Amino acid sequence: MWPNFVVEAIPAQINAIVQRHRAGVMMLEYMGWGEAARLIEKRMAKAINAGTVTYDFDRLMKEEGRTDVEEIKCLAFGSEIINNMA
Repeated sequence: MWPNFVVEAIPAQINAIVQRHRAGVMMLEYMGWGEAARLIEKRMAKAINAGTVTYDFDRLMKEEGRTDVEEIKCLAFGSEIINNMA
């Protein structure tokens, strides 16, 4: 059996990524780099729409009936966003 703190921490993976993403986008907007901010937002959405997501989104998307979802680790999700920028 998993300790409670581990079980409760798993569903917050994408939430932590989204919060950091939003902070980065806000910083870029503040610096006047709106184009870079939009690029990050679009590429994150592309990764989610492609179904390459962390545990929490994987679970939710499968509950909604998506079968093309692949669970990946947080680091891999960040790499997926970067790879989508190329």
